[in-house]
Amino acid sequence: HKEGYVGRWELGRSINYGLREIRRGGVPDWILQMGADHVLPDNYVSELISRMTDKIRISSGTFKDVKLNVDTPIGSGKLIDAKLWDLFNGMVYPEKYGYESWIDYRFRKEGYKIARYDDLVTDCRPVRMNKTKAYYWGKGTYAKGGVLPFAIIKAFSMKGNGLSYLRGYFARKDVEKHDDVFEFVGSMQWDKAKKQGLSILNKWLKI
Repeated sequence: HKEGYVGRWELGRSINYGLREIRRGGVPDWILQMGADHVLPDNYVSELISRMTDKIRISSGTFKDVKLNVDTPIGSGKLIDAKLWDLFNGMVYPEKYGYESWIDYRFRKEGYKIARYDDLVTDCRPVRMNKTKAYYWGKGTYAKGGVLPFAIIKAFSMKGNGLSYLRGYFARKDVEKHDDVFEFVGSMQWDKAKKQGLSILNKWLKI
C-alpha cells in the first residue's frame, strides 16, 4: 500500500492478524499492547498485575518527560485482561476508525475501570501529531460516538492540527460506527464537554 496505515482503521486489521495467532494457542490471562519504540522497566508487567483489582482490568504506566492531560492509560504499554476482551469481542479490535481506544470504552461500559499510574515511568520515543493523523483521529472520534462540543474543545487543544481533526470528524462517508459503545461514549462526552465548557467560561470571565 502506498499510504501509511498510522491512524487508519486498516492498522487495526493488521494487529488483529497477530492477536488471532496468539488466540490459536489459547486465550492468555493478559495482553500487553505495544505500539512504539518503547522501553519498559523490568518490573513493569508484574507491577501492573499486582495493582489490578476485580474492577480495574486495563492499566498502564506513563511516559517519561511527557505531560498528559487525560487520566486514561497510554496506548503503548497498556496491559489488558485478555479473557474479558475475548468475552467482549473475541480478543480482537473492531476494524473501524477509532479502534485504538474502543477497548477502554467497552470495558467501562461493562462496569470495569481503567487506570494509569504516573509513578510507573517508561521511556518512549516521542510521537508527533500531524495533520494526517489528526484527520484520522477526528474520524475515530465520530465513529466511537464523540459529540460535537467535545470535538470542538479537543480541536482547540490541538494547536495547528485542530482544523484537520474537525475535517476528519465531519468526513463520515467511509466511517463505520462502533455500535456497541456509540451511545455510551456520547453520554460520557456530553458530561465532559459541559464541565470543560464551564471551566473555559470561568477562565474567560476572570480575564
